[in-house]
Amino acid sequence: MGRSRYKIFEPTHPHFVTCTVLHWIPIFTRTETTDIIFECLKYLQKADNAKIYAYIILENHLHLIISSDNLSKTMESFKKYTARHIIDLLKSKNVTTILDQLMFYKKAHKTDRIYQLWQEGIAPKLIQSEAMMIERINYIHNNPVKRGYVDEPIHWRYSSARNYADQIVSTDREGNKKEFTLLTASASILLVDVSSKKRDKQSINQALSSGKKAAKQESSHIYLSKWQ
Repeated sequence: MGRSRYKIFEPTHPHFVTCTVLHWIPIFTRTETTDIIFECLKYLQKADNAKIYAYIILENHLHLIISSDNLSKTMESFKKYTARHIIDLLKSKNVTTILDQLMFYKKAHKTDRIYQLWQEGIAPKLIQSEAMMIERINYIHNNPVKRGYVDEPIHWRYSSARNYADQIVSTDREGNKKEFTLLTASASILLVDVSSKKRDKQSINQALSSGKKAAKQESSHIYLSKWQ
């Protein structure tokens, strides 16, 4: 795979992105390697205001729907941090079979390193509508099902499918408990143009409130809108 031709032109908006291990080597068959991914994402949620709408980690690649204050910078930090720490882990465990492959398949222009973990690029796709958001979330969650790895999306350990399907227990004033899934909750997603002059907190909260009302009428319970 050559250098990526894909560019991010709206760096604060949600994108569907893909990170693939060099030569599709199965790195994420170890819990320790997936732990590094989650550790990095948690850090970026605080450092870069990253928001993870959906994710899945398969044996040799991962998909995210993600936004941040500057997505290009966030994904660059993500790939650098995870590559360094996963390679250090493989060295500490003396996993020479994989390390030899990461060295053998390293691109010739990567002269500043011995190993290369990630293929270049993230193939970002801007989430432009509610329908696209839903389609990409479903694609992510159904990925291991289509591959025949599991029967249901929630059975895959490293996926946000469980977050969407987890049961919430609510207790009313009389002490009666009621269970419902997160899929029955409504959510408003507001994409704010950085050049907009109407970015005061009150206006944005009003737009989000209107969006939540609209979300209740949607079959997906998600309402995606743009703030110009």
